[in-house]
Amino acid sequence: MQSFVVTPNEVLGEYQRQTGGDWTVTYTPLEKLKEVESQLWAEGHPAATSVSLRRIWAEGGTLYEKNDNEILGLTKGSLESLETAVEKAIAGPASE
Repeated sequence: MQSFVVTPNEVLGEYQRQTGGDWTVTYTPLEKLKEVESQLWAEGHPAATSVSLRRIWAEGGTLYEKNDNEILGLTKGSLESLETAVEKAIAGPASE
């Protein structure tokens, strides 16, 4: 089950908002990511799967038509938000 579906840019934006600063980010253009993905699959490289997942997530997608939350009938209001997840990550393990 997942609490939310967001893009990497949304995660970055929330971290920047909560920490009050701009983060240095290195972007890989989507076309380059697709090239690397194709090459890794052609070579039978085990990292191909993780690169495919990164590409799918970067596009704001998922592997399935419905996510687990939708299948279980859960609504956004009943789940943890991106804001809360980032708060917990910044606070570290001692906050849990």
